[in-house]
Amino acid sequence: MKRDIQLDCYRSLTMMYIVCVIHTSFWFYLDFHFDKSLMLFEMPVIFFIAGASQSYKKEFHLKETIINRTKRVLLPYYIFLFFLIAWFYACTLLNINFEGKKIDLTQLTVTDIIKLLATGGSEKIPYLGYTWFISCYMIISCSLPIQKTIMKKISATIYAAICFLLFAICCLFKIHSPENILENILCYNVFYISGFLFYKRLNVKQIVSVAILPVIISAYLLLNGKMFQKFPPDMFFLLYNLGVICILAIIFHYITIQYIYIVKVWNVRGYNIFLYQSIILFIVYKMTESLLGHIHNDFVKFIVLFAATITIATVFSYVLFYIEKKITALLCENK
Repeated sequence: MKRDIQLDCYRSLTMMYIVCVIHTSFWFYLDFHFDKSLMLFEMPVIFFIAGASQSYKKEFHLKETIINRTKRVLLPYYIFLFFLIAWFYACTLLNINFEGKKIDLTQLTVTDIIKLLATGGSEKIPYLGYTWFISCYMIISCSLPIQKTIMKKISATIYAAICFLLFAICCLFKIHSPENILENILCYNVFYISGFLFYKRLNVKQIVSVAILPVIISAYLLLNGKMFQKFPPDMFFLLYNLGVICILAIIFHYITIQYIYIVKVWNVRGYNIFLYQSIILFIVYKMTESLLGHIHNDFVKFIVLFAATITIATVFSYVLFYIEKKITALLCENK
């Protein structure tokens, strides 16, 4: 099947948005004088794109899918984890500060290490709160062969409705799981399956009809001061982001993105950059710490941080992506 270059562009721009916009805005405590939670549509969009991408792939059985996802998702994570620990252990030895406190990896407990190995992140390591995505994505993507088997027996619309209903039931009964893993899986599977089933299969009128209810409900709740939750996700979060994805789908129906070099780099190396952003943004923090103290406008701070982050992330990707590929190839060849 012919590759969808526009889908590659969407993936690239979303990765830039996650690393250079969302995480710089939230991790550097920028105040834009509006509700920043409205910006939090990045993960639903990336799951939608991931699902859409799978609609272009050949059929994989469950075992093949697990092996493939392990090599492409988990193995790079554990390579990253090795370099992450080495980097911040060096910071520990050099008594380097972060936000007024010394970095000290010797404080990591056995529980902390197990959590890291399970992709749960750590509050004791700077900016390491984003790796929850990995376990959630692994489980959803590996379940696709099973979900495909079910989808062959019922219509796409009914199956999407079932996925939506399962999450609604989870919210209704206020089910809570460790690290919100069940809530995340049920929520983001809606976006993943929506991308898999409906990407480029609906015309603009159909998208508008789908968008009406989520947009109206979201607008009503927002105007009445309601705030949605991302951790754990709630029904408002789901509805808001379904509306956003529909709006984006309508906009990009009329826009063609050029696959220029920077877009290609962030598409091909996007996951690598996503993994190493803890180190990348720590470097940005140390480089801009003094400068930002003299800037009193948060929009100007954002421009500085965005420029520094996209530059450092892109430059570092040449080295980090190369190392990852070499180690991955070496480990896979020895199996």
